[in-house]
Amino acid sequence: MKFYLKTFGCKVNQYETQVIRERLLRQGHGETLDISQAQLCWVNTCTVTAKADRECRQILRRINRVNPGARIIAAGCYAESEPGAIKAIDSRIDVLGNNRKLELFALEGEFAGISMFHDRTRAFIKVQDGCDNFCSYCKIPYVRGHSRSRNIKDILKEAATLADKGYKELVLTGICLGDFGRRDGGSGLACLIRRISDIDKDFRIRLSSIELLDMTDDILDEIGSSKKLCRHLHIPLQSGDDEILKKMNRRYTAAQFISRIEFIRRRIPDIGITTDIIVGFPGEKEANFKNSAAVMEIVRPSRSHIFTFSSRPGTRAFEMSQDASPQEIRQRARVLEATGARFTREFNTGLRHKEQRVLIEGRRDRVTGKLCGYTDNYARVLVDGGDDLMGSLMWHRFKA
Repeated sequence: MKFYLKTFGCKVNQYETQVIRERLLRQGHGETLDISQAQLCWVNTCTVTAKADRECRQILRRINRVNPGARIIAAGCYAESEPGAIKAIDSRIDVLGNNRKLELFALEGEFAGISMFHDRTRAFIKVQDGCDNFCSYCKIPYVRGHSRSRNIKDILKEAATLADKGYKELVLTGICLGDFGRRDGGSGLACLIRRISDIDKDFRIRLSSIELLDMTDDILDEIGSSKKLCRHLHIPLQSGDDEILKKMNRRYTAAQFISRIEFIRRRIPDIGITTDIIVGFPGEKEANFKNSAAVMEIVRPSRSHIFTFSSRPGTRAFEMSQDASPQEIRQRARVLEATGARFTREFNTGLRHKEQRVLIEGRRDRVTGKLCGYTDNYARVLVDGGDDLMGSLMWHRFKA
């Protein structure tokens, strides 16, 4: 049987698609990138924004049109949230929520992990699932369930296998990564980092997105002392206005965010701190937006992801009234995007004359044709060299 896989959304979704890929391959099936040649088409869906919902529906319609004889499976978060909308496309589509999608092709007694990562130079390792934070704009706690952690022995086995396969960067990921081990009485994230660091191979560890309140001192100690853990943290801000943060149910103030970031930078020089900011949240007036812009000027993230608010049915924010027009929201996003680009350039300028270890990506830069890579503190660099360097770690000195 030939199968086709399509993934939308986060690193956790990408990891889970890899689990499905490996199970199908072990059962003797073959993967194809051609929808028309597949007997099984699997779509791992996302519902974090209305755009994600729309893109999931579009690919399902396309598969149904191009290959109506295939078995089509829609799995994941949008499948969990809106099974009726998917069935309305075609009642023959199998709809699997998050609790069922990893069970379908499992073999009895099979290790529920991965041994490679398709088409990537770095491997994602899912260590945690679910979320108990219930930010008012977010559907994920409703479709992923409560926070829970994977067994540490399974994670370590998986990490060792991936390191043996030559992956030079392992990215620890979860829906709420900082919750690892906390809700079920297990060892916390810092302990897991130490255990993975003990694997006797040349690789580095990167943390995916982690919440401000989960950034404990013991994790900072690991970043400061570990030879393998990347000096990079992605800590979502979402808003720099206290009124909006309260409406978002974010449980910290702008001042607390600033104070913690300043503390982290004093502890770990040259750390890269990236962030997410939402513009156009219900109730955001010009004064609220200016507060976000002011906090961004203080925090000066090395990279920023600016999102416009997407109203999600079933969340508390869905019932809130919107103050800004779509045009105003887009203009605010453009302002923060320009600010973020300025801070990225500023961060990279600060690395001049410094030597950094870079993981070379598996694809060249489209514009220059040069090799592209990222430092451990997540600065993007372009270097000369042959394809044999792809997937490797190399030292790079930033020029003046």
